[in-house]
Amino acid sequence: MTAESTPPDGHVLREVPELNVALEGEVTPLVAFEPPDPLEERTPVVDSAPPEAEATDPVGGGVPYGVQGEALRLPRTGLEELDTALDDLERALRRMSVQDRRLLWVVACAFISLFVPWFRAEYHGPKLPTTAISGLELAGLSCLVLIVTLAFVLLARTWVDAHLKAYRRLVVRCLAGALALRMVWALIGTPAGDIPWRYSVWSVLPALLSVGLVMGILGRLPAFPRRPLPPP
Repeated sequence: MTAESTPPDGHVLREVPELNVALEGEVTPLVAFEPPDPLEERTPVVDSAPPEAEATDPVGGGVPYGVQGEALRLPRTGLEELDTALDDLERALRRMSVQDRRLLWVVACAFISLFVPWFRAEYHGPKLPTTAISGLELAGLSCLVLIVTLAFVLLARTWVDAHLKAYRRLVVRCLAGALALRMVWALIGTPAGDIPWRYSVWSVLPALLSVGLVMGILGRLPAFPRRPLPPP
């Protein structure tokens, strides 16, 4: 067969040149490219390894400072100054242990309880309306000093650890114990002297908070009850 011949249908067939073994036999592909399979399942790989353990409280039994299992997020107001303060509060709460965070809620409720009537006194006689006596009138200044100091020690974790070191837990317990004793002393005292008086329904709140402060000293504050999420 010649190098070029014309078949009857008019198409020209050319002879394939022979392979030059000396030149092309040693050629090695540098990159082997395989086209991806369009039917191959592509699932993103998720690293299931837990993140690094956060710093723990050496005095509180190894309880992590941060929030475990959920992200702590406070609602925002849209005001720049107030939102900045909320950001600082979030960072402070993340550095606290679980029991310290629960104790802080008890302290905040104790501050609110000072503005509710603990007693009702009959200043104008038994047949006339009674006069409410709040906790702020009975133990206001001493309770406020203890509440503000205890809240500062709980929130300013970095500063307190730098100055008090291992005595921080002892200071927290002393402040919580003094606040509980002051509230109990105000509850069992005589608010109006010789004037007839009686307990108000709101007096249950400071009584329960006094028990909560004692449980916070012992590190036994329970978690708040939560409703389970509906199944997906």
